[in-house]
Amino acid sequence: MRFYDTIVLWHAPIIPYNPPILSANQLTCVIQEISPQIQASELPNLLIIPRGEFDLTELFRVNFVAKPKFLFVCIDSTLPYLPRNLKKTAEQVYICLGDTHHLSNPISRLRQYIQAEPADGLIFTNNVRHCHWFRDITSARFYYEPAIFANKILNKNYINRQRNRDVIFYGQIGKYHPRRSRIAPNLIANNKLKHIGGSNDIISNYLHSSAASLNITLNADLNSRTFEIAQTGSLLIIDKLSIYNGHGSILVPGHNCLTFKNASELEQIIDNIEYLLAMQKVAGMNLYKAYNSYWGIDNIIHRFKTLDPDGYPSLNKINLQQNRFPVNNTSLKIEIRLAIYEQFLELHRTNELIHLFIDSPFKETISQDIGDLPRITVIDDSKQLNTLNASCAVIEYKNNSSDYKIYFKPQENQT
Repeated sequence: MRFYDTIVLWHAPIIPYNPPILSANQLTCVIQEISPQIQASELPNLLIIPRGEFDLTELFRVNFVAKPKFLFVCIDSTLPYLPRNLKKTAEQVYICLGDTHHLSNPISRLRQYIQAEPADGLIFTNNVRHCHWFRDITSARFYYEPAIFANKILNKNYINRQRNRDVIFYGQIGKYHPRRSRIAPNLIANNKLKHIGGSNDIISNYLHSSAASLNITLNADLNSRTFEIAQTGSLLIIDKLSIYNGHGSILVPGHNCLTFKNASELEQIIDNIEYLLAMQKVAGMNLYKAYNSYWGIDNIIHRFKTLDPDGYPSLNKINLQQNRFPVNNTSLKIEIRLAIYEQFLELHRTNELIHLFIDSPFKETISQDIGDLPRITVIDDSKQLNTLNASCAVIEYKNNSSDYKIYFKPQENQT
């Protein structure tokens, strides 16, 4: 038998993201189609696992893997695998929720899996704003470790090097990232933004040399790129996020980052290069210090190894009392709330600005749910809806049945 104290099941291609290494005695499991990347990785102790649904206890049995102390199942809205019998496989089980913010019904599908597979803890990464959607289906402890999936960016004592006048961006631009596709190309074409790519070494050199690094998120999510930029001292410029997702707590505008609401505001920010160079020395270094003192992987490993009196890791806990209306609010069923929210989650991903009118006695609850989508504004008068100013939506919902209607018209000449 092979004995490991920690086993991590990893859900995404190893390039560009690496599984977290939480223990020197760790087995990392990856799905079959990304196995060619293994040769280029530095991951020890690898096991190939299947895509789709499978019995994890049987998989470990045939591979002579003994029951570990800790099992981490990393998963997201793509649901590339559905390992079963988790609690029979390890003494403690932790499900790490990455992307819960795109594709159809991402939260609902993850709820079904988590409801069927009891766990000791849920670890939220990109979206602590979504934790209240899971409280009614699990007794697991809730944690927040937004940097657990971030790559470790090489630092060759470059942190204090002279910065150039570049504002850089690295990442995909295409149909799967509509906001980036609306905002970035014009800035790149006008030489106001440098789109970079390449190996970890190349990206590291750019990050350590640039005045600022732009992060255009997929759906106002606190993604791993935030914490890769943080490791280098480059000034982070990022979309305005919701207060429920780290805006004002983890990311404090003017203190450890700069934020923008729209393309014109972003252009004004990056045009003032002298200001960016000055803010790099303050806000860029403040985020660097915050990463090194609390959010970084070394701190996560320390929390993981430090057990509380009940024998559970002392990971960063979520205070559920601070997270909005309870899910068992009898005035509106959670299934209806979530169905409405998930539709607007996708509309928020694909539209720059939405004005929403809610025709319902449950307006307060629905407004509160949608409040973590910063580019949606709830208005009080339907006569104010005008597609010249924003995409427009109306929710009609009169009772607590499943009979609700959503009307939507995109903004004219959306930019």
